Amino acid sequence: MKHCLCIVLLTTVMQLAAKEQKLTGEVSDPAALAAIESYCVDTRQLADDQAYQIRGFLQEESKPHGLLSKLSWKLVPDCREGGPDAMIKVEFPLLKTTAIRLGEPPAPGELPPNLYNIKAVLEVSEGASSKKLYHVQASPLDTREPNSPLSTEDPPVLLYRKALYGAFWALVEDVKRISKMNTGRSSSSRPHGS
Repeated sequence: MKHCLCIVLLTTVMQLAAKEQKLTGEVSDPAALAAIESYCVDTRQLADDQAYQIRGFLQEESKPHGLLSKLSWKLVPDCREGGPDAMIKVEFPLLKTTAIRLGEPPAPGELPPNLYNIKAVLEVSEGASSKKLYHVQASPLDTREPNSPLSTEDPPVLLYRKALYGAFWALVEDVKRISKMNTGRSSSSRPHGS
């Protein structure tokens, strides 16, 4: 009897934990994010090489079995046409890397002079109102095979791509979680028939 009670309690706790999965990004309006049906990616404010990276990413990952095919939203090619429900903006801020050993700054020759970390910052806003709905930051994903040796540093182009993939992966997963939460709430709020 004790074992059955423990199993029932453990199962209940696991179900509650699964329902309350934490989101990766910051969501200001889950209902509005869940209601999005179309989106565009605005690259007008980016440098040409970054905009080129994003356009290539969108083209590649929108194919069947690509990351963006898992997003239920329809990609609109131009933000100025078609009136999409949401607009996505991506930035790649460069973060200067500094190492401090035991509270002491590094000696001038210890670090390369221009060592930067790349991050992708993705923001989703409503198309009509520009109200911010979602925000996430992502570092480049480590895509090495398990137990593979460390390689030389990836070129910046690849780091941009890996960070972009990480940011969109977080968006796709968070949209799925929000949709599941909204589906669970709507089905649990329905009256049960006898």
